[in-house]
Amino acid sequence: MAAEVSTFDGVALAVTSRDIEEGNIPKYYLHTLVVNNHSKNRSGDIYIVLDAHRFVADMEGLTLAATHISPWGYDTFVPLVFSGFNIDDEIIYYRVSTTDITVTLSAVLGIKAPSGSQGKILENVLDTD
Repeated sequence: MAAEVSTFDGVALAVTSRDIEEGNIPKYYLHTLVVNNHSKNRSGDIYIVLDAHRFVADMEGLTLAATHISPWGYDTFVPLVFSGFNIDDEIIYYRVSTTDITVTLSAVLGIKAPSGSQGKILENVLDTD
């Protein structure tokens, strides 16, 4: 079914939950995003990624510009601001993960990161040159 859905106009990718769970997914960026979004107990049988600027709700006169549920840059780029004592002004242009925020804030506060934290400390935030 996923192979057939992949041929539909507007579909960028369709993969099965079974392939995700068995590790039968290429290591491409888009596939990695799908794998990271998968939950064995909550996800459906097939994960469908629509082409950029295509939305399920684009029907009956309703159009959307962004949804924050797609893997495309226009939906995933969100400015991140750290402000406070000993935090210098700086603009950085590299991808960070939401999991990086907790460990970075913990480092700024000088406390232990929560158990199970998987992010990396954003060193630029800690630089106090």
